[in-house]
Amino acid sequence: MIESTRVFSVGLGGDSEARFSGGEGLGIGPRRVVPMSLLAFDNDWVIESLKRQRDAKPTPRSNKFFLPLFADSSQIAQLSPVEKKVWERLAERPLELETLYRSAREQAQAAAVMVRKGMVIYSGFTPSDAAHVLGFSNHWSTEAAHLAAVIWAKQMRHVYGWGSFDPNDSSAVSQVVHDRVVSTICETVIKACMATGGPRNETAVFDKINRLLTDWIMDNGTMDGGLFAVNFDPGRSLVAVGAPAPFYYPAAGRMLGIDLKIPKHSDVANAIGAVVGSVVQREHITITQPSQGTFRVHSLEGPVDFSDRSRAFLWAESVASERAQSKAVGAGATAIGTVVNRYENTVSPDDLTDDVFFEGRVTATSSGRPVASPAKTLPRSPNQ
Repeated sequence: MIESTRVFSVGLGGDSEARFSGGEGLGIGPRRVVPMSLLAFDNDWVIESLKRQRDAKPTPRSNKFFLPLFADSSQIAQLSPVEKKVWERLAERPLELETLYRSAREQAQAAAVMVRKGMVIYSGFTPSDAAHVLGFSNHWSTEAAHLAAVIWAKQMRHVYGWGSFDPNDSSAVSQVVHDRVVSTICETVIKACMATGGPRNETAVFDKINRLLTDWIMDNGTMDGGLFAVNFDPGRSLVAVGAPAPFYYPAAGRMLGIDLKIPKHSDVANAIGAVVGSVVQREHITITQPSQGTFRVHSLEGPVDFSDRSRAFLWAESVASERAQSKAVGAGATAIGTVVNRYENTVSPDDLTDDVFFEGRVTATSSGRPVASPAKTLPRSPNQ
């Protein structure tokens, strides 16, 4: 709801995955995962599973559980028998990846495919878990956060060869994750400020300049004994909102040498924005070719066959748009706009043969502003 001239998006939320990222060592995001502290808070049996993982040899699957995320009826209808079995099991409780991998590898592979489809989500060690370990937060399971930190440190060391943490010190590894979040915030703020001018079309040059200025500013803004300095305009302020803002932005403000403002009620700013910003509804329709020359549109009312692929897609797009718009209206949207995306899985054997069509998917996304509710008159207290 805030008018802005430019928006930068970076995967750096409290549920961003802390991961090994090759030469850089530690990476944060961009993949979202369920924090281990939240997973155990909702499923107390997870604590015992984490204790077993802590005492076992680490693997790439450590700290990983599968949880159901979202699936509409058309997606569920297209699941393979193995995927349906996984979906049914996930309806009962999350599944530990290591256990599933050892006992039913086919189901583990199917669950991984469902993650890529957006139906299932992994758990993992996150900045939110690090915040629990460091005492910045305590609203979920602090015990699970400590266990996950130790498991993650062992995994980084023994699986990926990175880090040399005390195997029993959950605080040290959590501090490293916390510091990485702060430094990434600083880098992003500097990049956003630089993007108002300069060689934006020269991406490689821009990235090098951004990295150089970031290093200077985060090193007190000076080089060569103070002969040259780079600093923010002292008349500007950095404004931070969101529940984790007090965890990270005070340190970021100090590193950047800029005044920080965290507004009152900033912890719910993103949630309020998500509610009042827009209503978004989606509808998916899958198209297959069960036999050569027959294109089957899998509608909720039943499959509809076409002999022409273009007609099948046009019909699917029309139906998906209508349903997405209907969903948006039902969710309270007005001034609705709809965008339709088409995906086709085809293979071209050679230059002389037509493409072989395997499967297609149409996604219609309808969005609009929420319908304003009539204002209610409430009695005012003397302090309002």
